[in-house]
Amino acid sequence: MRFLSIIALLSCSMAMYMGFYVFLQDRKSRANVLFLMLCASIAFWNFCYSFVYSASGPAEAVFWVRLSSIGWIPFPLILFYFFLALTANYQAFKNILLLLLLVVPLTIFSYEYFDSYPKTSSFVLTRFGYAELISYSDWWRVGFYSYAFMVGASCVIMGYSRALMIRDRLQKRQLLIISSGSLLSLLLFVTVVVGLPHFGVAVFPDVIPLCLIFALLALWYVVIRYKFIVLTPESIANEILGVMSDALLFVNTNWTISIANKAAEKLLRYSVQELTGKDFNSLCSGKGIFNKAFIESLLSRKQDIKDERAVLRDKTGLNIHVEFSLSVLSDSRGNAIGIVVLLKDIRQRLELESKEEKKSGELEKAYNELEKTQLASLNVTDDLERKSAELTEALEELRSAQAQLLQTEKMAAVGKLAGGIAHEINNPMTVILGYSQSLAGKIKPGEEFYAPVKAIETEALRCKRLVNDLLTFSRSGTTRLEAVDFRKMLESAMSLVSVRAKVRDIKIKTEIAAGVGSLEANLNQIEQVVINLCNNGIDAMLPGGTLSVSAKNKEGLLILEVADNGSGINKSELGRIFEPFFTTKDAGKGTGLGLSICYEIVKKHHGRIYVESEVGKGTVFTVNLPLKQSASMEAQV
Repeated sequence: MRFLSIIALLSCSMAMYMGFYVFLQDRKSRANVLFLMLCASIAFWNFCYSFVYSASGPAEAVFWVRLSSIGWIPFPLILFYFFLALTANYQAFKNILLLLLLVVPLTIFSYEYFDSYPKTSSFVLTRFGYAELISYSDWWRVGFYSYAFMVGASCVIMGYSRALMIRDRLQKRQLLIISSGSLLSLLLFVTVVVGLPHFGVAVFPDVIPLCLIFALLALWYVVIRYKFIVLTPESIANEILGVMSDALLFVNTNWTISIANKAAEKLLRYSVQELTGKDFNSLCSGKGIFNKAFIESLLSRKQDIKDERAVLRDKTGLNIHVEFSLSVLSDSRGNAIGIVVLLKDIRQRLELESKEEKKSGELEKAYNELEKTQLASLNVTDDLERKSAELTEALEELRSAQAQLLQTEKMAAVGKLAGGIAHEINNPMTVILGYSQSLAGKIKPGEEFYAPVKAIETEALRCKRLVNDLLTFSRSGTTRLEAVDFRKMLESAMSLVSVRAKVRDIKIKTEIAAGVGSLEANLNQIEQVVINLCNNGIDAMLPGGTLSVSAKNKEGLLILEVADNGSGINKSELGRIFEPFFTTKDAGKGTGLGLSICYEIVKKHHGRIYVESEVGKGTVFTVNLPLKQSASMEAQV
């Protein structure tokens, strides 16, 4: 077997392996499907030419050249649409006129080629194997080579233009590598095409399919090194749909379900395949506002709905009470193309509400009876007032417990999602940070790439801190408890906070009551609560403000208060401050995880955290922690 035949077979194997490797990562991705078709075209082209180079005679060479046309004739078209998908040029991707402009000349060239070429007399034996004598008097050959060159040049221009437009450095570098590999292959193609008629096949054999190996090597490097194409926006979106705790459906204007996630499969007891293509009206039980007429009115007005309740019917015919949100999705022209439906199962919540209503009714009934007793006997007035206050307090505690339960459910769901995402991001961020630090150590200050590398290191550290916050927020399991000297811990925490306070010209007042000693807790977590609350207070104040921190013991509890005289918090935002990713700070100045982490830590220590705030006067956070943790409690912390 000749040397060029071996090279062609290696190129064929590499193309097929890379094509299937990328395709199997996400079979629904448009870019991945086109990438597989592109690799298959190159592979088949090289496979046939491996037999052309080692053919035993001109007739055999002609047979394999004709067969190779299955690979090289559609190659320019596939390459062009692959670059459209790669550069996210979806408008051109759907342009029918552009498709016709590409297909028509390709069809004409193909017809002329199969009608008259190739001829046995055109093939001669060289030291490289059989090769075809090229004559540019054939109009179709000049036309096809020109066509292929223009398509290849357009792809290279698209790649470089897209790389110059995007700001993401990693994606920019990926596109530059792919475009450079394609440019090198294009230049080699031009060299071979120009060299064949001038120097003859003895010097320049027909190695056009081998020219593509440089583009393949560039793509292979980007796929393996950066996981490019493997992690497409479509695959990431599918992963997000898969980890969502709420059911999601996309319903088109024909009332057919086009998309459903795993949570919808669990809620409605239909498989994803059964839901896809199913009439949405068949899920509506007819109870409540969730019906066809209501949704049609939303589509006509393009109006969204949030947190409404309705009743759906699952596969077994069982009615399911859900809380739903609807969002109308429109195309680029503003025409409604469907609705995105988010569904949350509230059957357990309704059961809890029913029990709480029953208890509230019993308490109100008892309260009324006590009032009647008070009117009947003036001698027991004081006793009735006391019991009435106890009943009212119990009623408020029940309502507070309901809100606490709903908040815990929400935090658990978001924590699970945040933990999953943080674990996926943590490993690549560690690699980026390690390489950037290693590279920064090898570049001297003042050199050209020193500032960019240090910028990469700084931003990677910031992402690393955010990932650690996400992991802290989502982490569950056992936590080691120990006897914590609260006074000593508070002094240590305030020494860290004071540095930031001095920079902001903030005064700190600390008051620790005489009875404050030790408590059972996790030292690092409680210290994190103190630091987070103090930093929030500092951020809320202008220079010259005062941060007050006090601690005291009361009835087996340690009570910590952190107060500031800053801008305060609106009443409309007070109910959301402990939600993950919610922040009142300016964009880029907060992650929205500080108070969520405090909430989770205090809850794990079986304590409570409260907030009081008035706009223009300041905010007070109060944390109640038990001094002693029972054995059962300790196992859960």
